[in-house]
Amino acid sequence: LDLIIAPSRGILDETAADLGALSIPLVWIPNVVDLRRASAGEKAAPAATPPALVAMGRFVSWKRFDLAIEAVARLPRGSVRLDLIGDGPERGSLERLARERGIADWVRFHGYQTNPFPLLRNASIGILPSEFEPFGNVIIEMFSAGLPVIAFDVDYGPREIIRDGSNGILVRGPNPAALAEAMAALLGDPEAIAGMGEQARKDAETGYTVQRAVSGYEACFARLKGGALEGGLPC
Repeated sequence: LDLIIAPSRGILDETAADLGALSIPLVWIPNVVDLRRASAGEKAAPAATPPALVAMGRFVSWKRFDLAIEAVARLPRGSVRLDLIGDGPERGSLERLARERGIADWVRFHGYQTNPFPLLRNASIGILPSEFEPFGNVIIEMFSAGLPVIAFDVDYGPREIIRDGSNGILVRGPNPAALAEAMAALLGDPEAIAGMGEQARKDAETGYTVQRAVSGYEACFARLKGGALEGGLPC
């Protein structure tokens, strides 16, 4: 191997520890979002009533969409809607859980969406309930739609991307009660939602663009061609 590229600093550090004495250059280049897709096409509908929380990803066990449902079940009935975008082997159990908690009317399963941005732009807050995320592309996608993101403070992506109180909220966890508390606090402060959402959009537009990633890869290829590369930082 001539080079290993990691999407987060945490993965980079973990890989370096696994490699030990092997002298393979390590470089950090974060994943990105195509901002043209985020802003193109269908315009956002009027703000959802009740306010919509949105979570997105594969319905697998470690993504912990069950905790998002459990958290919403702790909020007053009908005060919020949870939009779930995605599909996977856990869908049936998630649908049953929503029924068992008495909130099936407030949890909407939208399935896999080739273009999730209209749904994202119609939400108020993004939720990432994963118990582990190497990076968390959905955070950047939600940021690009102007959503603050509430996530568990877990390895590695959420704590690297979300600046608590600035562009989102980091919650101890995985803990549905703590997640519900963060939801309720942010839903009760529309000014905070607007401010964090605007900061989230700016962060997506400055830190996670396609051009930034392309420039990083081009720099890496150029340095590899020249036979020298210092690891640990973006090329």
